[in-house]
Amino acid sequence: MTSPSTSQEAEPKIEDNLFAIIKPAVEKIDLNVAAVRQSQLELRNTIDAVSNELQRISEEQALDVDLEPYIRRLINTKRRVVLVSNIVQNVQDRLNKLQRSTAQETIRKQAHQNVALNSEQIPIDIAGTSQS
Repeated sequence: MTSPSTSQEAEPKIEDNLFAIIKPAVEKIDLNVAAVRQSQLELRNTIDAVSNELQRISEEQALDVDLEPYIRRLINTKRRVVLVSNIVQNVQDRLNKLQRSTAQETIRKQAHQNVALNSEQIPIDIAGTSQS
């Protein structure tokens, strides 16, 4: 059988190893989410610019081509981009919350472990009697 102290020592090691495995993956996902958000913003700005340019061309020139359907498609595409951007923002918020809670839990466990180690190192005379 393992003693309670051995079990308590193994638990932080497992948590540390698990945290060491998960942390890089979460950080990588967070970076990718940030990159996606940036590209979504750029795409939204480009759609706005193209839509405005098509609107301007449509107003300035009498063309045989009706640009209104294309402008509507761009507006619909922009709505979808905004929707995806909101979803990505929610994912990033959840990742940030996960990182914070994981870090807090790690700090809490380390503090608990330090208290346990310190209590094992300092002999306490509970009865208040000296052994002289």
